Amino acid sequence: MIFAILERLTDLKHLAVESGASAVRHPLDLEFPGAYWIGPEEEEAVMRVVRACSPFRFYGPHLQGEVDNFEQAARDYYGVKYALGVNSATGALMVSLVAMGIGPGDEVIVPGFMWISTVSAVVELGAVPVLCEIDENKCCGKIEFLSLNWGC
Repeated sequence: MIFAILERLTDLKHLAVESGASAVRHPLDLEFPGAYWIGPEEEEAVMRVVRACSPFRFYGPHLQGEVDNFEQAARDYYGVKYALGVNSATGALMVSLVAMGIGPGDEVIVPGFMWISTVSAVVELGAVPVLCEIDENKCCGKIEFLSLNWGC
């Protein structure tokens, strides 16, 4: 049923999946700059954990304390009382939202041009993402930002 509706809306034989022309006509730029910064120091850090058979933060036969050391270095560098190492930017977004008290039913303004984790972190917490245009030239009115005191 849905394909019948879609066929009426668009001519599917022109899609690349149906042997039509590809929408991407040239190779996309690589967007992995961090991969170019991996060197012997990072290799040794990984091997130290692997040789200890303790790739987990809280358990293993010979814990290395890598995350604890990282968090302490971050606290020292930024001059802050707390730092929490997470495994991804998505995890960091979720931790940040929870720390701000965001939860089920709350609305969170997110940019319309974003990576999927921006919205998925909000949805995972039961909150509602509200897309916002980030180009001030395309906004319908003047943008005014709220000044919030988070007690930090």
